Amino acid sequence: AVARSADLAQVAKKRSRLKEVLRGRLNLIGWTPADSYRPPDEWDVRPGAFSVSESIPSFHPGIDEINRSWQTYLNNRSLSLDVEIVISGVRRTLRSRHE
Repeated sequence: AVARSADLAQVAKKRSRLKEVLRGRLNLIGWTPADSYRPPDEWDVRPGAFSVSESIPSFHPGIDEINRSWQTYLNNRSLSLDVEIVISGVRRTLRSRHE
């Protein structure tokens, strides 16, 4: 029960970041302070409520996998891809304590 409560707290924290998206302070998808990788400045990626790296199935992806994921995102930006990343981010948050 305690682990489930902590999971829900993490999801609530992400949800609260959505307010910052609505205020224009964050992108929906971008890099987050929790990321171990930040895209190069020339990619012009702003901080976001959710990170592209949250869509990577592995919890410890290599730099090549992270770069591929970012390049795929930047080349194929769409609402459906953003929604997919948000869903992956929520799922990842919920399973991270159990793996």
